[in-house]
Amino acid sequence: MSTTWRDEARCRQTGPDFFFLRHYKPNDHRVVAAKQTCERCPVRVECLTEALDSERTTGVTSHDGIWGGYTPRERDAMRTGRAVSNLIATHGTYQAWLFGCRCDTCTQAASVGTADPQPEAA
Repeated sequence: MSTTWRDEARCRQTGPDFFFLRHYKPNDHRVVAAKQTCERCPVRVECLTEALDSERTTGVTSHDGIWGGYTPRERDAMRTGRAVSNLIATHGTYQAWLFGCRCDTCTQAASVGTADPQPEAA
């Protein structure tokens, strides 16, 4: 049996109600707990990528749920390039590329699909 990134996702250990909420207020303890689970997930980038790709290809503004540590509103901001005050992406990461940074380091991170900064060429 082949495995997918979903097989390694930390969210498999919780019920869907943990990530699919009625409201996504930034300081809500449920949103914070779900995002903390995502932060420790080994397949966070794959999850976020699937959500963003799916939303782009289906034309759905934002699918419900917290995917890759981001709420529907935050993912919408990533796709449209709008700033959201509580979103911070570390330079040199795939997330920074998703937010619109197209420097060589962020573009390289996006090309390999990683959240970790890539070393600069000497």
